[in-house]
Formats: sequence, C-alpha cells, structure tokens
Amino acid sequence: MSTAGNLVVLDNVSKFYGDVLGVNRVTLSIPPGITSLVGPNGSGKTTLMNLITGLLRPTRGHIRVLGIPPNRPEELFRVLGYCTQFDSFPRGLTGFHFVYSSLRLYGCPHGEAEDLAHGREPFARHRKQLVHLITRMLGWVARSVCVKT
Repeated sequence: MSTAGNLVVLDNVSKFYGDVLGVNRVTLSIPPGITSLVGPNGSGKTTLMNLITGLLRPTRGHIRVLGIPPNRPEELFRVLGYCTQFDSFPRGLTGFHFVYSSLRLYGCPHGEAEDLAHGREPFARHRKQLVHLITRMLGWVARSVCVKT
C-alpha cells in the first residue's frame, strides 16, 4: 500500500471489544480532499473514527494521521479536530478553561493562551483570529475529522 501523500493511513487495523468484533483488518489510505464514511448501523463507522482520533486504541494494526500515531494526542490534536455525533460542552469546564485548553492543545504558549482566553490586551485585538482558530479546530459539521494541511 502506497502511503505517500496520504493524510490518514490505517494498516491492517482491528478492534475487538472482548469477543465482539468492531472492525477487522482495515487497510485504508485517505488522500487529501473530502472523504465520506458511509455504511449501515453497526458497520464500524464510529469505531473507525474513534480509532483514527485516538479515542480508542486498535487491538492490532497501525494508524497514522499526517505521520502521527493517535497514541500521541498532544501532537495529534495540534493538526486534527474531531466533532463527535454528540454535541455537548465538557461537564465542569468553564468557558475560559475550554478556550485556554483548546489553545494549549493547538500549541499556543501558556501566557498567550491565558491572555487570549481572558480577552486581555494586547491580545484582545486578536479575537477574530481566535474565533477562527477555535472554529477551525472544532469543526462545524458533526462526525467529521478535519486535518490541518
């Protein structure tokens, strides 16, 4: 399987939930562009998305997103945003902490992330860029994976 130029690569990936099969021996290369994941209920779409984003670990096989394995979340989520099928605000998280954590995951230094999240000068003038950054990180379509290129 040629992986050159592909954003997402799965190599012989399987996921078992005990004795129950989630996905079996998936080998897939996704090039740049728009890709849809379509199938009937129970066919493994959500399992596959959760494997790609690192929310689940494969029982066997290897996954890479822009060359990054999903078991390195701090690095992965600087280039990947994922909107699950359930939209909700993380329980117990303030708006400040949500924005601050999102900026830190993206790689923004502590002090700058804190100033941006609080809306302090001199960073308050960058609110438009901040909204754009968070929108880009979180995506706008449910159940989509956005890879920063």
